[in-house]
Amino acid sequence: MLEDRIEERQTYNRKAWQTAAKDLVQSRDPYDQELAKRIVAFVSSMPPMKAERHELQEKVAGAGRLPGSAQTHQGGEKGRAQIVEMDS
Repeated sequence: MLEDRIEERQTYNRKAWQTAAKDLVQSRDPYDQELAKRIVAFVSSMPPMKAERHELQEKVAGAGRLPGSAQTHQGGEKGRAQIVEMDS
């Protein structure tokens, strides 16, 4: 599945950066050690692993929860119809 490959690739990239940081932190060169710290910060700042489809699902789900939305607990169908109309 495409999503599995995306997740595998993201995991691979994170581990590659982490391995580079581990190698650099063992160096006696202060520049290498500083670079290791920067790499760790970079990896920490990476967004969570999500496929684009997951992000779109969250946006659509969030659209129904916006203040003033026509979708309420009892009026869910009306809210869904509005979301469909936005896609058209």
